[in-house]
Amino acid sequence: MMFWFALAGMTCVAVLITVLPLVLKRPPRNFPRSDIAFYNAQLAEIDRDLERGQLPESEGKTARAETARRLLAANAAAEVAAPSDGGWTRRFAAILTILFIPLVGLGVYLHFGNPGVPDAPLAAREEAAPEPDPVAQALAHIESEAAASPDNDKAWAALAPAYIRLGRYGDAVIANRNLLRIRGENGDVRANLGEAEVAAAGGKVTPEAHADFEKALAASPDSVMARFYLGLADEQAGNPQKALEAYEPLIELAKDHPHWVQIIQTRISALKGGKPAPATASAAGVPDSQKAMVTTMVERLAARLAQNGGGVDDWVRLVHSYAVLDEKEKAGEALASARKALSGDASAPAKLDAAEQELNQPAAPEASQNSSPEAAQKAPAESQGDMVKGMVNRLATRLAKDGGGVEDWLRLVRSYSVLNENDKAREALATARKSLNADAGAEEKLDTLARELNLD
Repeated sequence: MMFWFALAGMTCVAVLITVLPLVLKRPPRNFPRSDIAFYNAQLAEIDRDLERGQLPESEGKTARAETARRLLAANAAAEVAAPSDGGWTRRFAAILTILFIPLVGLGVYLHFGNPGVPDAPLAAREEAAPEPDPVAQALAHIESEAAASPDNDKAWAALAPAYIRLGRYGDAVIANRNLLRIRGENGDVRANLGEAEVAAAGGKVTPEAHADFEKALAASPDSVMARFYLGLADEQAGNPQKALEAYEPLIELAKDHPHWVQIIQTRISALKGGKPAPATASAAGVPDSQKAMVTTMVERLAARLAQNGGGVDDWVRLVHSYAVLDEKEKAGEALASARKALSGDASAPAKLDAAEQELNQPAAPEASQNSSPEAAQKAPAESQGDMVKGMVNRLATRLAKDGGGVEDWLRLVRSYSVLNENDKAREALATARKSLNADAGAEEKLDTLARELNLD
């Protein structure tokens, strides 16, 4: 009830504000006639000055014309009659206004409004501010400490593993180098540096990383990480027997670290099964470095869709990516999330249904019965290779069109290096330097990556 009283009161105020100027008589405007006398006197004075020769004729004509114009204006203003009260026209306008405003306002509210709904609490109306990310806040705080005090080894020790988890491998390299500078030679830090360099190179053990792992072993002979990556370097160099000799003793050495045991056993099984990971991409398959890059890209796509949403094509690409990685459970979860997120898109169900049919389609029997093991592995490997190239091409196109941050450019350069397209990697480096010339910190990161990938 109170709502209707308030609505009626506001309507009355609006009507009064509109009607009062139409009803009340306005007093006539009073124009002083002294202006007319002043301009007449000025004209006479101009004429006298012209007769005496005290005023040049050209200036006199101009002054006389201007004064005469002002005199005419003053006469016209003085002769304007006071506005009339408008008679029946003003009364009709007032009556129309009194009826029009309430009726139209009520009709609009009844059509669009809902008077039966109770008021929402104020807290419910206010849009909640996004919760600050505590991890990002903490990381920013530690970064500011490291920037203010470059010799703060505790800050760099906290940043190095955080950067690895966030996929900021170039920053992890810098953090570990700072730790070595401050603390001196340390086997664990040296091994962490090598691992960051491998991650920055897309999974490839570069010569620089190889040298760091050897230094780590010299300081800590039992470093599982250093010995594993040196074995991986042998595997990528096409020496599976030497890699096995490096891996097998590590099972006992790493028994207190189940994560490392699982990784090592996987590599041993692959080598003994005759499926060593090649050092570079080839027609026979996709190296582990490319698979790691695929996984990273897919995880980024999944995180972006979960946080910001996306179109049906983005969701279909995520489903297809999980299928290529042989993670059908995640592909199914992505399909379910896509259906929920795209419930308002009429075109989405057909595309998602097609993706689901492709996901559930059984493998052709000829592929499993009549083909060799090498051929059976070749198809998914080539599929991963195509997906890698597609993702890299999309990243390159986006950066060329819209630009991006230093991490985007670093990822593009690493991706070309993993694909063994070093010329494109160098071109991307040059473009990144030009695009990021205003970013003071970008040059160091690009130089670091160029050294890691031997692109200088």
